[in-house]
Amino acid sequence: MRGPRSLLLVLITVACDRGPSREPAQAQVETLPSGTRVVTSPVPTGWSDTAGAWTLVEEQRYGGADGAADELGEPRSMAVDGAGRLYVFDAKPPRIKVFNRDGTLLRTIGRDGAGPGEFRMAFIAARGGSLVVHDPIIARTSVFDTSGTYQRGWTTFCCYWSDIAIDTAQRITVPAWIPDSVPGPGRGTPYVRYTMSGTTVDTFWVLRRSEERSWMFSSKGADGKQRMSMSMRIPWSPAVEHTLHPFGGVVRGYTGEYRLVYAPHGVDSALVMVRPWTPVPITTEARRARQESLIKSAAQNVGEDAARAVAQLDDIPSTEPAFSRIYTDEAGHTWVRQLGANDSTRATLDVFDPTGAWLGAVTIPHRVPEYGGLLITSAAVYSQVEDDDGRPVIVRLGIRRPVSR
Repeated sequence: MRGPRSLLLVLITVACDRGPSREPAQAQVETLPSGTRVVTSPVPTGWSDTAGAWTLVEEQRYGGADGAADELGEPRSMAVDGAGRLYVFDAKPPRIKVFNRDGTLLRTIGRDGAGPGEFRMAFIAARGGSLVVHDPIIARTSVFDTSGTYQRGWTTFCCYWSDIAIDTAQRITVPAWIPDSVPGPGRGTPYVRYTMSGTTVDTFWVLRRSEERSWMFSSKGADGKQRMSMSMRIPWSPAVEHTLHPFGGVVRGYTGEYRLVYAPHGVDSALVMVRPWTPVPITTEARRARQESLIKSAAQNVGEDAARAVAQLDDIPSTEPAFSRIYTDEAGHTWVRQLGANDSTRATLDVFDPTGAWLGAVTIPHRVPEYGGLLITSAAVYSQVEDDDGRPVIVRLGIRRPVSR
């Protein structure tokens, strides 16, 4: 039988973010018998309008003209080291380009291939003097020093294309590909943690929810046998989103509610962050447009008739989920991308401090790709955009935190 809960009403303030005339906001903190802290913020505790809000100011752009050494052809994963150097994996051709803070290209690391120090796809992370590269195509994780010298590598997992991390305990976390038949806590996303030398530390899972829904498309050959199949998440349908945390583990959340969980070991709950949320309606026109877009995409593989038979308009929710993506920075803040406040000219993210209090919202003043293309550190936001000529570039936006007088 569970013991009584303790409920505290505490003041969670960010002194550097407000002027002396503002009243401190409040958040409710409930400590469960398990030790989990549930922090509920009825209103932002850092800022609720422009007064005292964090702002983003463009500081630098990375990427050069066509044919130049610093040109970015197809940038993917990004990492930043303690000296502020930016590492960008450019897939065309496969190279990691290293930029100084002033935007100049310092060096390139690696090359296309499957041998030591080579890769075909790279998800990267940097900490201290190490750069870690995970290649899901050749199922290999490698360690370089930040000057580009190859240190070591070992066989890991293929197929799952997702971010990696090096936490503050110097553990490397990479996504794993483990068959469903392997005993575990149910279907979900498995991760394996390694030491910097490649020794396995442990495995943890980010579990799916039974409510998650997808469309399964398939086609048959002339012999009546299934020729191919593919799955697509139903647009706007709630699902579990997660991101790796710099202190170890993940922050996860089911987008059908505004409730985020910091789990040091994947399935546990050390901290729960909650804020109010009102579902935003989706017009029938928007739902139909997304339906047609996915039918067109699926039809390339299974044919239009088979695609239309599966992708039904009634399956698409009539309201948006609570959020779309989760990010963390090195200081332990959680950044959550909103849906309704985003368009082709901006992206808005809620910010939660390391204690779990909702501080307020920050706006990125340009369009951000739906997947990837965004890296947040404790000092800056790095975002992929296009220049006036349509070339991909990386923009560094410094985070400005007002100081009280």
